[in-house]
Amino acid sequence: MSSLNWRPLTAAQEGIWYAQAIDPKNPDQNLVDYLDIRGPLRLAFLEKAFNQVMAETRIRASAVPSGRSRTTAGRRTSARPPAACGRSAG
Repeated sequence: MSSLNWRPLTAAQEGIWYAQAIDPKNPDQNLVDYLDIRGPLRLAFLEKAFNQVMAETRIRASAVPSGRSRTTAGRRTSARPPAACGRSAG
């Protein structure tokens, strides 16, 4: 967890976190979307878009780090596109 900059959750974020912890199969807080790409996939553009989304997203993880009593949210300092984007995971 050291790669994340941890901050306390807001009251609204904590409420969502508890609701998901109590009923993890409830889809109320899950958002799903997809994009149907036709034609050749230009990985350089996809990677640029991914990096922009990662840079603009404030919170991307939440957890209860050991030794803490409250849930906290963190922002990764760096991220790579998933392997599904055409890059190897290792």
